[in-house]
Order: sequence, then C-alpha cells, then structure tokens
Amino acid sequence: MVWRLVDNKLPSDENLLLRGCYFPSMCSVCRNCTETSNHLFFECEFSLQLWHWLSSILNTSMQFTSLVEIWLVLDRHWSPQCKLVVKACVINIINTIWFSRNKNRFQDKIVHWRTTINLIIANVSLSGNNNQKASYINMDEFRILKACQVTVRPPKAPIIREVISSPPITSLIKINTDGAAVKNPSKASAGGILRNGEGICFGCFAQFLGEGNVFFAELNAAMLAIEVAAARGFWNVWLERDSQLVLQAF
Repeated sequence: MVWRLVDNKLPSDENLLLRGCYFPSMCSVCRNCTETSNHLFFECEFSLQLWHWLSSILNTSMQFTSLVEIWLVLDRHWSPQCKLVVKACVINIINTIWFSRNKNRFQDKIVHWRTTINLIIANVSLSGNNNQKASYINMDEFRILKACQVTVRPPKAPIIREVISSPPITSLIKINTDGAAVKNPSKASAGGILRNGEGICFGCFAQFLGEGNVFFAELNAAMLAIEVAAARGFWNVWLERDSQLVLQAF
C-alpha cells in the first residue's frame, strides 16, 4: 500500500478523477475538503494527529508535506533496531490512515485517531520484537522503543533495565541515593533527592568524597541521606538504594 502511495497509484478521489471517474469529492475522514493523496495523508486533521504522535515519541518537531520528507527521518543515525521500529511506525501510520478512510467511506464507521494509535503500537511491537537487530544504549532510543512496546536489545552488556520509583505514604519522606567512583586516579562522589508522597522535591544533595571505590561512595550516600534528613527534621524516612552491599552493611 505504501509502495502504491509512493508511485501515486492509490485510488484516491484525485486519481479516480484522472482515470475518468467523475463524482463529487470529499475527504471521508475529516469531511471538510476534497480528497487528494496529499490532503488525506499529510493535511487532514486525523492524519496530523498521528504524525504528531510520532513526533512526540521521536522528541522532535516534524512538518511533513510529502512522503519523501517522511523518509528523511530514517536517515538519522538510528541503531538497526530503532530504525526498523521508526520505519514500522511510518508504514503503519500510512496504512492506518487508508484503513480509517475506507472504514468511513464504505462501512460508515468513524474511527477515532486515539484508537488507531493502539493498533499502530500493536503492529509496530510485532515488527520490533520479532527480529534480532540491536539498539544503541541511550535514553532517546530507549524512550522510542518503550513507547512502541518493543524490548531493547543492546549489542553488549550492560543491559538497560527500567527503574520505576514508587511514592511513599503520606507520613514518610522518601530518599533515593546513589554513589559513583572512577579509577586512575580513584575519585568518588555521592548524591540523593528527598521527595514526599506527591512526588514533590524537598531537597537534594551531592558531595565529592575524594578517594574511594564504588562501595565507599554508595555507603557514604546512604549516611549523608540520613544526616540531611535529620538536619531537616525528617524522622520517618524511606531510604531506597540499588546496592545490596549497602543494605547488608546497615
């Protein structure tokens, strides 16, 4: 179907008129303009919502007036897996627009654009997960693949894992801390953030610790968190860590 659109061979009203089929023309999706391929896929309000959705997950502003401009998106430095997913998004958006047009025209069924996004995500997820292509390890691609329900396949370790922060109950202040260290020369730092049950930040801290390893940094981050909480008068504290060694030390 996309190949036919590229060659301007889709049986839109515009092309049917060129073939000698004379009839009043109206876009079956928005019902505001005459139907041309350019209007249906790039100017109709229904289509614009789908392209805006794609822009939002790519975190970029896109103004499309032709299919050629859409394919330029794929020229970016995506990883093989992410490029496949973005291509699948483009193809499924175009297919969905034509599907919705035919539903309205031949079955008199109005398809809402929000419903079609769920269909697009389901189809893109199949394409993205049923292959062996790898992705880069960065948050931009992770966000795109996550939005399309595609499992990230990094080329090598480390493996990206999603971490979801749970808010504390009303009476608690939650502190998330972390520590880091580098070698040659050895340097360590620690930091943390304090939040209440509504996710409101009550403060944060960061400190350079000098020489030390990762465990030294992680342990100091936990102790600093307790000191900061006590200095602010917070006695009911939920301290959340990602280090089993620190938990065992406590």
